[in-house]
Amino acid sequence: MISAIERTVAAALLLILPLRAFNDATFVVTATLANGTYCSAPNGNTTLWIHIDVKYGNSLGVPMILSMATRVAEYQLFPNDAKGHLSGPLREFKSKSSAMFDASRLDRLPPDPQLFEMLQPGGVAHRIEKIGLAVRGPKVNRLPEGDYYLRVRVEQWPAERRWGEALARSWGTRGKLLIDSVTLPPIGIHIQQEPTNEPCPVRVD
Repeated sequence: MISAIERTVAAALLLILPLRAFNDATFVVTATLANGTYCSAPNGNTTLWIHIDVKYGNSLGVPMILSMATRVAEYQLFPNDAKGHLSGPLREFKSKSSAMFDASRLDRLPPDPQLFEMLQPGGVAHRIEKIGLAVRGPKVNRLPEGDYYLRVRVEQWPAERRWGEALARSWGTRGKLLIDSVTLPPIGIHIQQEPTNEPCPVRVD
């Protein structure tokens, strides 16, 4: 169950805006904020961890094949005004990892259901993407309280593209393998001035 504090923090933190869907005539992608929490590290940094619920809708008319291992490849944070957008992003992240798995070892017969989801026409699939946004710290410029928005690019095929193209050809009679990255509709957030913090968990990558 969600505690009263968590509900209060979530309500004050998240500004859920009506979002237009990305549509490339083969599938529709929408995105909403699932939840977000602040945490503090021993070095004095405060991070806002944001969970984004990305929904894929199959409007192609044939099955779609979606990797279980999607990820945020890039994001940019902008103030919620046109002037701030023109001056460039306040925060920016790009993944340094080129691949999450070795696709050359995948079986080219049926897609492994532990690695791929087969999305039938009219079906939907969800992926929760996680972003760690630096809010303030000794070596980080403080983000003032207010409204911002994120521009997020998600990789649907986090492996070498040539193997994705080969599998797409092999699985062509079974469905369409999604290998192109997608930029989500703008995602609105609200930064608090004095958020309720918890200690950041130790991450082991």
